[in-house]
Amino acid sequence: MLYLYVLFTFAVTFAAVVLLYYLVSSSRTRIRFRLNVIREAQERDEDKEPLSLPFSERILKPAKEKIVAFIGSFTPEYLKTMTEHKLVQGGNPGGLKAAGFLAGVGAAAVVLPVLTLALLLLGGYGLKNSVLLALLMFLLSILAPSLWLSMTAAGRVAQVEKSLPDAIDLLVVSVEAGLAFDMALAKVAERMKGPLAGEFARTLNEMKMGKSRRVALRDLSLRVGSRDLSNFLTMAIQGTQMGITMGRILRIQSDTMRQTRRQRIEEAAMKAPIKMVFPLVFFIFPALFIVILGPAIIQFAKSFKF
Repeated sequence: MLYLYVLFTFAVTFAAVVLLYYLVSSSRTRIRFRLNVIREAQERDEDKEPLSLPFSERILKPAKEKIVAFIGSFTPEYLKTMTEHKLVQGGNPGGLKAAGFLAGVGAAAVVLPVLTLALLLLGGYGLKNSVLLALLMFLLSILAPSLWLSMTAAGRVAQVEKSLPDAIDLLVVSVEAGLAFDMALAKVAERMKGPLAGEFARTLNEMKMGKSRRVALRDLSLRVGSRDLSNFLTMAIQGTQMGITMGRILRIQSDTMRQTRRQRIEEAAMKAPIKMVFPLVFFIFPALFIVILGPAIIQFAKSFKF
């Protein structure tokens, strides 16, 4: 009975081990099979992926990148730097980059004059007039984007300077309520809207990523390009370094910004009469002369004819 018991125990243990090995090996086999199926499916998808992409992704986007790289290789570095600064100052409208913007201007300066010249020649205009209009189109294709970029940057700077006094007032209230300067900037970015709030939020993100406050505020000043904002940030940095209370600095800057805004409004009001001269002379006075002197001229003409 003892031998039978030992033999039975050995048989049961052996069967359990074999069954366990079979279950593990079959599970591994199934997992390996599934992994192979997934790998084959991914390989098939990778092979079909270029053909399944839309035409703009397969053809137009690589062609555009090559054109941008080709034109960028002939563009001076100072022009790229200046354009990049203007784009950043304008808030990167449409997500534009300096290389893409300059490539678009270069392509327009080549395509539009040639197209204009061809259409005018086919329309029967003379060669001289066609060439002059093509040169005019060439100048417009270069000057119009530059003018648009400058106006966009100037408009954004004007918006920043317009909302700066209100932002400083909110900073004063927040700091005097007990918040730190960084938390006060976060409160301004949360409560206000516009480019200044977005720039404050970007500065806070840079500070969270490890950039010091002084460097982040200096980069903000260089990025926006506003004189009033630069003066405010310079005073804030210097006051912090010299140990002056931030609330006092902000209070002084708030009064200064209010006074500066008042002076600008007064200056604009004093310039208004001078600016009104040109529309008066070229648009309003001719209409008045026609209305007032027109009947007299008609009567004089009739009398002179008799």
